[in-house]
Amino acid sequence: MELDDRSAEAHNSMAMIQLFYRWNWSVAERESARAVELNPNLAESHFVRSYVLRPMNRMDEALQEEKKAMELDPLSEPDGSTFVLIRMRNFDAALNEARIRSEAQPNNGGLHEVLSEAYFFKRMDKESEAESERALQLAGEKTQLAEQVEVYRRGGFRAVLAWRVDWLKRKAAKQYVSPMVFAERTRNSVTEKRQSATWNKVIRNANLTWCICKAIQTMTFCMPTHATARS
Repeated sequence: MELDDRSAEAHNSMAMIQLFYRWNWSVAERESARAVELNPNLAESHFVRSYVLRPMNRMDEALQEEKKAMELDPLSEPDGSTFVLIRMRNFDAALNEARIRSEAQPNNGGLHEVLSEAYFFKRMDKESEAESERALQLAGEKTQLAEQVEVYRRGGFRAVLAWRVDWLKRKAAKQYVSPMVFAERTRNSVTEKRQSATWNKVIRNANLTWCICKAIQTMTFCMPTHATARS
């Protein structure tokens, strides 16, 4: 930036550093705004600004930035709007968005996983399971897929949610597993439990881990909102 203060890419990089490593959201917001100002036709600038706005809970603005980025580059981050809509608890719109993106890229396993997540929040468990299985199939995860199908056959969707956490524990004993993935699977599993005092505490702890991990990776969920999302 000292060499070229008018580089949108440089301001994007600075915004990401401030957001991910220093957690200085005000500086990140300023840098992302400057990047958009310098090059409003650069999709990356709008993606970055959306990321910055999410943990600040400026979700309407974050969604607009995602939409603008998608207009400029439809294939760069096709799942971004869905995650923002879920965070806003606009589950109908999130599901519609996820369906559109998945249909446009039917061989993108990540989009089927996102669609599974959208179905989860709509309590459409059968559909959520089907999309999860499709994502595993596209990823070539034959062993995991076969085990998940059998767990679902025997115990249903809630059994699968618990099994996913156990699967990750077994996997982590052999190789690295991201804490973000653990937080996501634990969150989904405990959210299915009824609202006893004990489970309320578990849910808060799971969502706290989720918030920390997602803040680092740009998708922060609000604990009180998310804990009751499927209640």
